[in-house]
Amino acid sequence: MVMSRNDKEQKIEELVKLINSNNVIGVIDLEKIPAAAQLRIKNAIKQCATIRMSRKTILKKALEKSDKNNEEFADNFNGSCALIFTKENPFRIFKILKSNTVKSGAKTGQLAPRDISIPKGPTPIAPGPAISTFQKAGLKTKVEAGKISVIDEKVVVKQGEIINTDIVSVLNLLKIEPIELRINIEYVLEDGIIYGQSVLNIDAEDTMNNLYLCIQKAINFSVNIDYPTKLSIDLMIQKAYNQAKNLAVEANISEKEFINHVLSKAVREKNALEGIIGSL
Repeated sequence: MVMSRNDKEQKIEELVKLINSNNVIGVIDLEKIPAAAQLRIKNAIKQCATIRMSRKTILKKALEKSDKNNEEFADNFNGSCALIFTKENPFRIFKILKSNTVKSGAKTGQLAPRDISIPKGPTPIAPGPAISTFQKAGLKTKVEAGKISVIDEKVVVKQGEIINTDIVSVLNLLKIEPIELRINIEYVLEDGIIYGQSVLNIDAEDTMNNLYLCIQKAINFSVNIDYPTKLSIDLMIQKAYNQAKNLAVEANISEKEFINHVLSKAVREKNALEGIIGSL
């Protein structure tokens, strides 16, 4: 549908307001996601984000008129793309979108995202032409209580394989939806910085583990070079105490703090000497 000049201006002004009122703008991929699935995902995230679709020229014009104009970010717009607007942290919104998936039926020619199996047991399908459909998919069946029953569970297509028409027919009959759809953020713009998907798609647990490891290494380094910090000072004091104790014991210094250790050493040496004399 051809937009009038007034419609275009109104669309641009709406986008400018969204751009200016949100901290983060993202380019998202809606390709191959049916309209119904898009709507379900949009509704799931509407409390934290807004999604708008438009033509590249309109999006670029809106970005130019906004207070976040960024030519490099605009280069990521394709012919007809969608933007997501949010006040959330870009890493959090990426995680929210990643976790918000919707189930969808398979289509002929799609690659299986995982092993797809048909479970053993009764189905709600009455015998008739459907039996042939099950057989074409390689399934063994029988009729029980007037319904088709699958004799053995079977993986009808393995992960990465192409889903053919026969498999799609059986999945549709059984109302099995093996495809998970989600909205993917390709790029986001925050405070003039562009983050790509490879940066946004981080594992929080791995990141925290790496952070703890870095902190531990930094503390160890601080202790080893005798550089006191808030996190290392207690360890450094303990290290200094142990070094002083070892020095006092080795040098037989009768210092109040370590006298028990010096005496214990003397007793051990006495016992060792008596053992040697006794063996002569």
